[in-house]
Amino acid sequence: MKKVIYLIFSLVFIANVSNSQNKVMSSNYSIFENTMVDMPWSEIENAKDSGAIVLISVGVIEEHGPHMSCGTDLYMAHLGNYLLKTELEKKGVKVLIAPPIYWGIADITRGFPGTFTVSKETMKSLYLDVFKSLENWGFKYAFLNNEHGEGKHNEILKEIVKEINSTMDIKAILQLNQNEAKGNEDICVPVHVPPMPRQGGGVHADGGETGIMAAIFPNLVDTLMADSLIASDYDLRNKFNTPGEAGQAWEANAREVTPLGYFGDPANYKESKKYAYDWYLKIAQNASNAITEYLKNENYTWLK
Repeated sequence: MKKVIYLIFSLVFIANVSNSQNKVMSSNYSIFENTMVDMPWSEIENAKDSGAIVLISVGVIEEHGPHMSCGTDLYMAHLGNYLLKTELEKKGVKVLIAPPIYWGIADITRGFPGTFTVSKETMKSLYLDVFKSLENWGFKYAFLNNEHGEGKHNEILKEIVKEINSTMDIKAILQLNQNEAKGNEDICVPVHVPPMPRQGGGVHADGGETGIMAAIFPNLVDTLMADSLIASDYDLRNKFNTPGEAGQAWEANAREVTPLGYFGDPANYKESKKYAYDWYLKIAQNASNAITEYLKNENYTWLK
């Protein structure tokens, strides 16, 4: 009888593990999960004394259409760091995930309720204060995973990282894809990012982002509404001569150009949903390799 009970328990456990690999954080989607926020200070200090590096999820709180959470950028960044932590620890790197930083520049969609944007001065001061705390505690390396693509936000982020590295005894390193890394080698690790599962050439809250969120954070996506949404591309073709012209107009006044807050085809999310987890896992593995190589060059002594 005991053997039967043990067998049943084992099968249930294996099924749960397998399921969790396909639905990471789908039941408990807190962006504080597995971060410093849920740890006592003594564990944080012990990790620091063991040579822990810090991962920071970066983004903004910003509208993502009528069908998706305004926290999409942060949830996706947190997913990336959640998986990256696991990959790095396989290599012997001790990792802590800091609380996410979600105050930044979101000027393009500022006309929508739910989009928070701050000034350059506020953003800069906040980041410098966060890194000053990490420096005071004795951490030496912090890698930033940014999921917000707005140009102004990203340029300010690069300025901030350069200032941290020139004024503090802690290194701030951006995780940038292989294309963005060119010209920024002094402040980043280049990460090979496969083509995004983004259907229809969309820009914002399209099929790609909708599919990723539907796969990993299903409680934060209304897929029935997504199914009913008409691709904004069709409307834009009648108003603008080229995609570039449409993009410029959207950046100038997103609320007018895309009244519902999405730019692309949210209904075309099903293919992205199928391979969202594997895509993020592959990026995490690539980022792990890039960070490990960086730490080797820094003579980081805790690698396996």
